[in-house]
Amino acid sequence: MLILKKKIIYLEQSLAKDGTVKSTKSNKKSEIMLSDELKTLLEQWQEKQTNELINMGIKPDKEQFIFTYTDNEGNINSNIHIDYLNYRLNTMKRKYPNLAKLNTHKLRHTFATLAREGGADMDVIRNTLGHSDRETTSVYVDRNVHIVDLTAHDSFSKVIKETK
Repeated sequence: MLILKKKIIYLEQSLAKDGTVKSTKSNKKSEIMLSDELKTLLEQWQEKQTNELINMGIKPDKEQFIFTYTDNEGNINSNIHIDYLNYRLNTMKRKYPNLAKLNTHKLRHTFATLAREGGADMDVIRNTLGHSDRETTSVYVDRNVHIVDLTAHDSFSKVIKETK
């Protein structure tokens, strides 16, 4: 379950294949830092979702999942399982064959590799992915990564934002 507070998503539960809500892998509770842009998008989505559910006669509470869908049986506000997202990604691949094959787990690998490429320390990546040891994280990172120091880019971006 995602709970949006400040600029952090607290990931406290997950969804089993049978649709039951359970604790996360290894019973870990994760905190995911958000960019300002992503926080704004999620707040806008949450507000839209709340209004739509109220219009359908469903009163969301603090346990409301941020991402839901209408399942094949017509159940509104069903929790999304990772398999549904992978199915949707495969549907896009079939429709657009030139796209690379993608699934949600590959996105974790891509994130780790791009973070390392951008200069992130392996321990920072390890903590972000929720791994307990560095060796697990090293499997996620492409070993042929050219590490770029983004300090100059970050400073440039800050100045650009301040001039807007």
